[in-house]
Amino acid sequence: MKNVDIKVIKEELISAYHNKRILEFIQENYLNDRVEENLIAKALIELHNEHYVDVIALFNHSGEETENVDFYIISEFFGKIILNLDASVIDIITCINYFSLEENIGVSYNLLESLRQFCRQDYLRIKELYEFSISNINANIKYLKIAFLEGLCISESEYLDYLVQLLNSENETIKSELIFILGNIIYKTESNLNIIWQTIKKISKDSFSDELLAAGMHTIFSIYKQSSSFEIHFLNFLEEHIYYVGNKSISEALRILLFEQDKLTADIEKILLLVCECIKSADKEVIRLLDSVLKSFIVNGKYDKSITFLEKFFENNEYNISMTCFDTFIREIHNYKDIYLSNLLTRWFLSNNYQLQRCAYDLFYEFDSIKEFHIKFDNSLFDKKYINICLFLAKKSIGWFFYKPNIAISLIESVIVKASEQEIIDIKSLIFDYLFISYPDYINNYFEKLSKLDRKEDSKLKNIACCLLSEFYIYQDEIKKVYEFKDLEINNYDKFLFRKFLQKQFDRAKEKTEEQSILSLFCHKRVLLYGNEAIYVHTIDKQNSRRVIPVKSYNYPLNIPRLSYFNPCILNMTLSNFRKENI
Repeated sequence: MKNVDIKVIKEELISAYHNKRILEFIQENYLNDRVEENLIAKALIELHNEHYVDVIALFNHSGEETENVDFYIISEFFGKIILNLDASVIDIITCINYFSLEENIGVSYNLLESLRQFCRQDYLRIKELYEFSISNINANIKYLKIAFLEGLCISESEYLDYLVQLLNSENETIKSELIFILGNIIYKTESNLNIIWQTIKKISKDSFSDELLAAGMHTIFSIYKQSSSFEIHFLNFLEEHIYYVGNKSISEALRILLFEQDKLTADIEKILLLVCECIKSADKEVIRLLDSVLKSFIVNGKYDKSITFLEKFFENNEYNISMTCFDTFIREIHNYKDIYLSNLLTRWFLSNNYQLQRCAYDLFYEFDSIKEFHIKFDNSLFDKKYINICLFLAKKSIGWFFYKPNIAISLIESVIVKASEQEIIDIKSLIFDYLFISYPDYINNYFEKLSKLDRKEDSKLKNIACCLLSEFYIYQDEIKKVYEFKDLEINNYDKFLFRKFLQKQFDRAKEKTEEQSILSLFCHKRVLLYGNEAIYVHTIDKQNSRRVIPVKSYNYPLNIPRLSYFNPCILNMTLSNFRKENI
């Protein structure tokens, strides 16, 4: 469309209009035109205002075939020209409704915003929109919102009176929508704030619900932001109606906690958290908001408050909601690994609450057994009233993190320094019997690094590492001697079963790595061929398509604990006992 005269475009539009293909013409040329001079929009506006083309009829029901018309593009184009059209409000609404039916996705935000700007140009348009909307409030609530938002900005007292009168409706959805609108305005006088408060207070005495509580919470908090004297009213309102709490009011409370933290007093924050404690379902939207709030608490230094809330939340829900639902919170607390994460893990392991200990384990659900990740217990929580607390925590570490040896051994290392002589003997036995035997290579390398520590304060840890390494080397020598006895050699059938078991473990690790490959987004089946190629099968339009692709090399970890196939039943029972100790 570049360098084309607007007169030429007008002629092409008129020709397309008479041939009943103007929508196709707009669709074909609009995408290129909008990044340049918007000449089509300017030309069509002039043609409409000069009465050559009836845009309202065109964008209502043009009479042309619409099978090949993309109404998303056409509605976007219509939104661009609304402001300059010589048309009534009802004409514009008729077109918007037509688009909502054709697109089958409801009225788009962009069209409503264009209508709002169209009405803002003339007070009489706002009045027209209001009168049209109240003729059928149920169907036109979206337009009524615009009428009030614009009307209250121009004539606050007049439209506030209109709104208060409409609040006598018996339809709770309409009432909640109207109350919500009241919270979106910056009022000029405090007397009007008081009118809103008294209106909501009156409605709440007659009938109330979760929907109305959410709208009332939004609006009363809004007027509190405009005048701090309304804080007491906000607190009283929530205290009186907290038994109506449901997902909508909880979501509103969470939004206030998330987006208005700098405006919250201690009393308001306390009662909002009380509302949020009433969550009784795993609604995805509610959990997502709660996850974001908990993260913001960590960022803003409110760690204790977030953990106290989490513990009450889990208890109220009987631990039916998993800690893994709060992945944003978990990632944030990992940013403070040596402070908050260490403290939380220690706190929940010492709680003697099995479910909280499971939550502590879930804090590391994204970490595999190979990744170099180390964490310590927070020894500031070690209380003298606990007997053998270091041994207790060492058992918990093995019980919960046996299959994540990097975490288990780093936790045990952190308690050794505080352990008594008797505890050290027992802890050394635990390390050797469970971790050294199960993960000889990893644990051996770990303790070899500890044995090379040269700081004076690390001497205790160094001695224990050397002692354990010495025992391990003796153990390996004895195992080699056992192999010299031919009578103890494993028979072929047991060898076959063992190799089959290892192959299953190998396949699981390989599948997990392949799932992370970019090819897994497109291909779901794979058949290896002889040589260096493989067949990948993917689906296009419900039909399978084959592609032959050169085989790629994969690098994936395989760290199988030896005890899991030496004696899996006894191992699982022992780990379970460690987890449940003192429960």
